[in-house]
Amino acid sequence: MDATIGDPMRKHIPFLLLFILAAATLVLSQPTDTWSTVGGDPAHTWSKPINLSPPLIEDYSVDLGYKPSLAVARGTEIIVACGARLVCLERNKVSWSYDLESIATGLTLHEDTLYVGSRGGYIRALSLRDGGEVWSTYTGEEKVLSPVILEDTVIVATMSGRIFLVNRTSGQITWVLWMNSMVSAPPTLIDGILIIADNMGNVQALNTTNYNVIWRKNYGRAVTIPIPAKDGKAVIPTVTVIHYVDIYTGKEEWSINLKQPITALSISENIVVTTRQGKVTMITRQGEQLWQRDTRTLTSGQVITTRETIYTPLANNTILAISTEEGRTQAIIETGAKTIITATQKHLYIITQEGKIRAYTTQKEGIRLPGMPEIPSLQEILGQVKNITTLILAAIMALIIVTLTVILKKRKKRLPPPPPPPP
Repeated sequence: MDATIGDPMRKHIPFLLLFILAAATLVLSQPTDTWSTVGGDPAHTWSKPINLSPPLIEDYSVDLGYKPSLAVARGTEIIVACGARLVCLERNKVSWSYDLESIATGLTLHEDTLYVGSRGGYIRALSLRDGGEVWSTYTGEEKVLSPVILEDTVIVATMSGRIFLVNRTSGQITWVLWMNSMVSAPPTLIDGILIIADNMGNVQALNTTNYNVIWRKNYGRAVTIPIPAKDGKAVIPTVTVIHYVDIYTGKEEWSINLKQPITALSISENIVVTTRQGKVTMITRQGEQLWQRDTRTLTSGQVITTRETIYTPLANNTILAISTEEGRTQAIIETGAKTIITATQKHLYIITQEGKIRAYTTQKEGIRLPGMPEIPSLQEILGQVKNITTLILAAIMALIIVTLTVILKKRKKRLPPPPPPPP
């Protein structure tokens, strides 16, 4: 490389190194092990592509002493809403707690901030590090549902039918949208589309660029379960029927009547539906039933699907683990009380109505030798390789941009001066 190119390149090396460092920080700091809100993510899929199958072993347990209502988790941290009190635990030790003015009605974890909605109409941002309040905003409405985060905006729905757009940094309300009736479930966010259901059976999709309505449809019955969505499709439950809908057009591709009230939905490679009378059904994305399992026990309204196992709490104070392949029983976990369940990469968290948290892990996750640290599982290793690959690609792109910039500057310098104007 000649000096005319080498010198400018050397001038850009510090900027290139700063770019690589920033990219490394961004890639390696992304929280990939999170159950961030209702249903685990903004699309409410109630699924995680993880290997968390029986046999399970209890990693630890702790007694909060408070009755829980909501929970989110990241790695070994779990935040539980117990009435008006929030408690954050790192494994079995309390990291911090925070008391709200009223009962918590919504929780969402995003990066290092916890966003909390309350029955009293407040939306708050709390630091995950120590529980310190970043900002607090009063909406003037009753019962703020779990918010969804879109870039620099916190999207907050209230039961009264208002949608608030709140600046994520300052907490300032920037826009208010009005629905025609009460919002019956937390909104679903997927691919820049916000899906909202109300208690009159109306479901509408909004473009989050300008918040114009893309499509609207009335299903005749209230949609009270968060709508799960994945890969451009949404599953809309109306009492006993599920409707498989294109999120961009609202076109219904198929529907199935389960003939029993639906209590929970999960979408991953396939769709899992639980009904009040205890049936668990696996349905393909094409609308074909793969299998149906009758638990002969009432279900309690939650289901989590992992790669090989479906976990669903039952009304007899147990959690049933069944295989995704054919619906056979893998394990039955005795809980002694009604439960809330969440899942992260290595843990299934079971929070009972008595306030006890039990964290389970699988013996298949990694290898632990006596006196030795845990050896990461193949999935964790592949995840780190993916991060490193992303970092290398970012560095290559930065180098290409810098090189092209230098070449263009050099060519610009070599251009002949413009001719003098005519006399």
